[in-house]
Amino acid sequence: MLGLGKPKKTWYWEACGKHPVARDYFKISYNTPVFTAFESWMGKGYAALTKRRKLDPKVYSWRFWAKGLKKGDLVGGVVRDSSDSIGRPYPLLIIGKGKLEGWEEAWECLPFYFERTWEQLEYISSRRLNGFNDFEKDIKSIKRPDNERGRLYSPEERINQSQPAFIDENQAKKTADSLLREMMALIPLSAHDDAQEQAGYQTGYLAQAGTWSSLLKTYGSGIPNAIFIGGAREKYYLAVFSRPINAEDFIRLWSVLSP
Repeated sequence: MLGLGKPKKTWYWEACGKHPVARDYFKISYNTPVFTAFESWMGKGYAALTKRRKLDPKVYSWRFWAKGLKKGDLVGGVVRDSSDSIGRPYPLLIIGKGKLEGWEEAWECLPFYFERTWEQLEYISSRRLNGFNDFEKDIKSIKRPDNERGRLYSPEERINQSQPAFIDENQAKKTADSLLREMMALIPLSAHDDAQEQAGYQTGYLAQAGTWSSLLKTYGSGIPNAIFIGGAREKYYLAVFSRPINAEDFIRLWSVLSP
């Protein structure tokens, strides 16, 4: 367990859980309130999940973003199934917090702002390493989300280009209404197919998540408290929460493909 002094930069990153490079549960932390809250959420949720039923053999992985405590503050990361060096299962959480000015006005674009960061986190979480020091270096090298212009296509253009028939606007209105009533919504993303797999997770499911976010914003659901994009290889979902997440939500995310 490592306690680190808070760095003087706009974004800082923390991690905990299990990874094949570590012998047991580890923590790389600045002991921020956000990290402590997410670590507790993961721990309580996973403990409740394992008591309730046998673990699903599917590998779950979720990209997420969440509101910070102050205007301009943003949280993002990845939480996914993992295990330690002797194969004992437990999730891995990599989470960052920092400023992204103006994100509240364009929250539907966050799946694209976080795109490269999420790719880096997933690479770190699954790549082969020579030792724990390599993992620490990887955590320190994580790039902040990017809302700069100068892309080949802007997030708005990618959303506009991904408005095919996979989303029915009447269904979008119903989902927004449900989100207002129930404070959460679990939205299946379109069926897996080989062409989409070749195009990539980002250009397929990420674009759908951006489109759904845009529609929910249009129909007045407000800025969510947190959004998760993921599931398992067999099926992906968009989970939207308009309230603080709890242990039951962890169980829900880790059970979306359970019978």
